[in-house]
Amino acid sequence: MDQSELRRFEELCIQEEPPWCQASCPLHLDGRALCRSVADGRFAEARRTIEKALPLPEILGRI
Repeated sequence: MDQSELRRFEELCIQEEPPWCQASCPLHLDGRALCRSVADGRFAEARRTIEKALPLPEILGRI
């Protein structure tokens, strides 16, 4: 494997890894997508991100 092939392989591996916050979350919530949506004022999209990971977001958010 030459240097350029190794770099292409490395880029592929890095891109497929979930972010640290999502990998360490027991429910695998995509924290980056959630924060990006809230920062851009897209609150409905942020809620959908939460609902994908949390089966009962309103109940679990109060615990």
